Amino acid sequence: MELEERYVTRDRKLRLVVTSTSNFFTYFIAEIIKTGVALEPTLHKVRTRTFHHLISIGMLIPEHQFSNRYAI
Repeated sequence: MELEERYVTRDRKLRLVVTSTSNFFTYFIAEIIKTGVALEPTLHKVRTRTFHHLISIGMLIPEHQFSNRYAI
């Protein structure tokens, strides 16, 4: 996972921007897509294993793939 990598939730409501990763945690900033407002607290963390699981089951989609797949 690279820094500044962007993910979108499947329902297109949230964008997650990865700020840093380690073996145990992934830190990210979440923002609402419609308004662009960041959620509080500004920096969130989740276990890296859980983050990868959400990607594998399709709950989080890399933003570049999402825009190509669901282009209107």
